[in-house]
Amino acid sequence: MVRPTATRAKGRDVAEAGLFDRRRLRLKPLAERTHDLSLPELRELGWSGEVPDALQATAALILAARREGRPVILMMGAHVLRAGVQRHLIDLLERGLLTLVAMNGACVIHDYELALAGATTESVARYIATGEFGLWRRPGASTTS
Repeated sequence: MVRPTATRAKGRDVAEAGLFDRRRLRLKPLAERTHDLSLPELRELGWSGEVPDALQATAALILAARREGRPVILMMGAHVLRAGVQRHLIDLLERGLLTLVAMNGACVIHDYELALAGATTESVARYIATGEFGLWRRPGASTTS
């Protein structure tokens, strides 16, 4: 019995079999992508307006934990970075209020793109509509990687 492979499906070409053919993908340079967040747009330190009660309560718990020498671990997803609060996270780490930041893979991608290209956050609505979402390559990368 012949098993289907990436380029052949039960003796037929992938296109004939109606399967997804990744050879038809066209990767574009990351520099051509429109980003929703760039370095100049990151929020400055500070707060204007009232501090919500829930945030005040959380801050009090963090301060109490650190005074007692206990660790404070922030576990977060990428929307925290998409909100542009990187400076705030760095400040909390430098002041010793956070002892560890645990993040998902999307956070790592946003951080990498900000460092590499000075911008991040692919416009999902725009690129889903055009069929281009996620089809970017970094400078210097081969088109097959």
